[in-house]
Amino acid sequence: MDGLQLAAEVRSIDRRMQLPLILLNSMADGAARPEFAGQINKPLKPDRLFSLIDRVLNSVGGSGSAQEVSTPSEPAVSLSSLRVLLVEDNLVNQRVAMMLLAKIGVHPRLVSNGAEALDAINEQPYDFILMDMEMPVMDGCEATRKIRERGDSKRPWIVALTANAMNSDRRRAFDAGMNDFVSKPIKLSDLQSAFERAAESMEADATSAASASAA
Repeated sequence: MDGLQLAAEVRSIDRRMQLPLILLNSMADGAARPEFAGQINKPLKPDRLFSLIDRVLNSVGGSGSAQEVSTPSEPAVSLSSLRVLLVEDNLVNQRVAMMLLAKIGVHPRLVSNGAEALDAINEQPYDFILMDMEMPVMDGCEATRKIRERGDSKRPWIVALTANAMNSDRRRAFDAGMNDFVSKPIKLSDLQSAFERAAESMEADATSAASASAA
């Protein structure tokens, strides 16, 4: 019995119809679930979990029934602290991406092809790279392979941007060394999810490094 089935069974018990339930959600499924009083993405962060429990219990105490409570949507790593590089050759796509990124507080450096991306990385390291797959001079896959060959101690999180959402394109992106995939036309929600996955990976890496150092 999975969590959704369990929630339905609990709701069928008269004395437990108003019992507040919190869904431990995966990043791949952000759909609203009215049977839950709140949702939180995994991997769990203690401070966000405690905050959600507190708000759910306060909601129940104040109204006598559980109201749906959402968790903060900001990732654990501040977006404003990330050094972001946007690699895109199409002028319209550049404007769209820059506009959407500005909405979530990200102001990237913009370059037009893979060769310019390598030049930018030689000037300074980047934490997060949005990389178009099809570009003149040097495409995104070749640029990504060259970035990975550098062997930098801090590897940037690279997200493929492409209008082709076929499985073969995804495989080509991941084989080149990219971490994630966002389809065009770009949606704000897809960008936010990509940054959340990157932030969680960065936090996990930092935690692992701290544990290794302590050992």
